[in-house]
Amino acid sequence: MDLLKVDFKFKYHEILRLFIKLSFTFSLFWLASCNKNINKKYIILNNTTFEVELAKTEKEKLKGLMNRTKLAKNSGMLLIYEQPQYLEFWMKNTLIPLRIIWIDEYDIVQGFTDALPCKHDPCELYKSPIPVSKILEINPQDLEPEIGKKIKF
Repeated sequence: MDLLKVDFKFKYHEILRLFIKLSFTFSLFWLASCNKNINKKYIILNNTTFEVELAKTEKEKLKGLMNRTKLAKNSGMLLIYEQPQYLEFWMKNTLIPLRIIWIDEYDIVQGFTDALPCKHDPCELYKSPIPVSKILEINPQDLEPEIGKKIKF
């Protein structure tokens, strides 16, 4: 009889430990999946909604959309700079064509450039026409933005 009590207690504690470990593991996965959406935002341009990844750090901006083999329809990347400035981009290690939309500090589209993947050095440089504080990179076929239009966040 005492052996049965010890065996039950042992199994109970093992089940409880397993439950706690699983709960902790699922919590970590849940937090990780929530964290992925922190760097995403929806924006509207020309009545088209885009889901964009936000690139705020230098590392994120330098990597951009490099090494991506595809970009979902109406998605892209928004690169954000603290101060308006003239910017230059190249398409080294970028495998897909992109439309680079130049946006000023008032969230107004100031122009756009269609950029092709760089196949060999030296890569072409794509330069902003004026100092800008944001860059939106999207699929070229998703939208031809109207210059002077405001982006809505």
